[in-house]
Amino acid sequence: MRSSLPEKIVITGTPGVGKTTIAKLLSKKTGLKYISANDFLKKYKGIKKHVADLKKLKKLSKIKGIIEGHLCCEVKIHSKIFVLRLDPKILEQRLKKRGYSRKKIYDNLLSEILDYCLIVSEKKYPQVIQINCTKKTPEQIANEIIKEKKSKDPHWLTTLEESFLKE
Repeated sequence: MRSSLPEKIVITGTPGVGKTTIAKLLSKKTGLKYISANDFLKKYKGIKKHVADLKKLKKLSKIKGIIEGHLCCEVKIHSKIFVLRLDPKILEQRLKKRGYSRKKIYDNLLSEILDYCLIVSEKKYPQVIQINCTKKTPEQIANEIIKEKKSKDPHWLTTLEESFLKE
């Protein structure tokens, strides 16, 4: 299975969409090394006062493996990137389980609804593959990444209740 895949896969998306789970599963399936962008920044002192040093994140472009992190959309690391997407209603429940504050949940939901990671990725990368993770198992999502199967654009705004937008 590994022979058809590139030696570097970049996965991004809003916190809570499943990046880490999918990246680790892909690592097991392909034999490629798993790399967390957040752990990389912590290890090389790339986070100061909760602000990431994107210049240090660029160093990941020299490393082979499956690189995941929500900041990967901010810096070109490879020629293509996979952007994981998730229905905001499901995302909200996941973030609540993590104990995120109401404001942090709201900010991340807004990022998902407004396609932040997708739009920023499209500005940095020549090839962006969007994967809608809603109602899919990690195995299904991993297989879509391996096949580079794009999902249709989700239109979260049309499915959201007015109450969320008023908060």
